[in-house]
Amino acid sequence: MLLFLLLTTPDCFSQETSDTLETHELYAIPTYEQRKKVFKKSLIAPAALFVGGTVAFTANKIWDDDEINLYRDSNFPDFRVKADDYLAFVPIFAVYGLDLAGLDARNGFWDRTNILLKAEAMGFAVVTLLKVGINRTRPNGENMDSFPSGHTAQAFVSATFLHREYGHISPWYSIAGYTMASSVGALRIMNDKHYLSDVLFGAGIGILVTNLAYLTHNYKRTKKLRGLSVIPTYGNDMVGLFAGYSF
Repeated sequence: MLLFLLLTTPDCFSQETSDTLETHELYAIPTYEQRKKVFKKSLIAPAALFVGGTVAFTANKIWDDDEINLYRDSNFPDFRVKADDYLAFVPIFAVYGLDLAGLDARNGFWDRTNILLKAEAMGFAVVTLLKVGINRTRPNGENMDSFPSGHTAQAFVSATFLHREYGHISPWYSIAGYTMASSVGALRIMNDKHYLSDVLFGAGIGILVTNLAYLTHNYKRTKKLRGLSVIPTYGNDMVGLFAGYSF
């Protein structure tokens, strides 16, 4: 678990400091060059995860899918929990909850919500295309949707969203988000739903698409909205957001 966490968090301390943002004013709009600099740094984590996933996919003496699943089957054959269905969304709740509690996020409500929706759409598209194209059977044999892990991709979209919105305040927000996302990946393996390579590629996809959404977003200065709540929803493998405003 510790190794998995270290693999997935190399960018959690690369905050948007003065060398990448001209100002820390609330909702300041970063230039494209500033965003590109941050994006280049953010590529380290997905690259490491994709390499790790490729190694796990092949037979080797370091780590491989079959060896890890054999260990799981031998030691935890009856392990089943549903926490991974919900933990994947907790960092998104945290972003909007912290903002409503008065701790301002990096971006205004509409900017960060549009970024999140774009990241969700890209993540869903990439994961779906790969699942359909590769047709890898799950370890438990229930279907051919194993590669990559959609739950893990969602978890790392959420964690990266939290990192980008609150990591500049304290690295502990980033650590908490990525720890939770790593837990989702580990649980997908323990629940016999995915191989290690499925999870590593899912994590890389989640980080990559979220940072790409921040890079390509057309930022607007927006005012803070009070009394506004946004709730992520999940059901039947579909992801959505419910928004409400109290007058």
